[in-house]
Order: sequence, then C-alpha cells, then structure tokens
Amino acid sequence: MGEIDVKMFAAELVKASVEGQMKRKRSLVYEQARASKDLFKLWNKEQARFVVDARTRGNVRHSFQYKPRFTEYEPTVKEIEESLPDDLKDLGKERGFNLLVECEREEHQRGVHEFKVTLEYSQPVVDVIGARVRNGDWP
Repeated sequence: MGEIDVKMFAAELVKASVEGQMKRKRSLVYEQARASKDLFKLWNKEQARFVVDARTRGNVRHSFQYKPRFTEYEPTVKEIEESLPDDLKDLGKERGFNLLVECEREEHQRGVHEFKVTLEYSQPVVDVIGARVRNGDWP
C-alpha cells in the first residue's frame, strides 16, 4: 500500500467505525425504551393470572419472568426496577406489599439475562384473616 492508500484506508476505517458506533447507540436507545413497553405488556398479561392464583390457591406471592432479547442493552436489576409500570411500582409501595426484582447474573457478567419480578403480600392477608377470626367470620 502506498501512503495515499494507507490514508484512504485509515479514513475509511474511521468512517466505518463511527457509523457502527452510531448504529449501536441507536439500537441501545431503542432497546432501553422497549424494555418499559415489554414490561408494561407483560404486567398487563400477568395481572389476571395473579388474581386467579390468589383466588384458587390463596397465593400471596406471585412472580413472572422477563427475559429481554436485546443485542446492545444489558439492563441491570436497578434499570429493570425503574422500567416497571408505575402501577406495579405503586402496588409494591402499599403497606404490607413487597416488590422484588432479581437476576442470577453477577455484576461482572456480560450479556442479557433473565429477571424474576416478584410481588408478595402475606401480612395484609394475615391481618384480614385475623380480623375475621376475631369477628367469628372465619371457618
């Protein structure tokens, strides 16, 4: 390669890398926004199952799995917590309710992993049952 060819190739490499980085950045931004939308849809679907499980089995702990399919975005537990729908986050703040997001991935591991979102609320159920027992309204 001559000196001109080297400079042209260097310029071509720089241009290609910049274009690649821009593409990755656009993908990252898109995937970050998609996480919130995915979790909103998933939560809307899971609500009915939570009610059925509570009614038929008396469950006070409900979970759903979220496995993002991203190429650039590698969300953390904190980012998933922040991406949850507001009504689910508000529910987790109710007295006696606890909302937990877990992931098996260690902080240093790269890649997208599965998240488990759990809502638990045993104390409010115990309180209601206790009141019914005291009122003679419990079998």
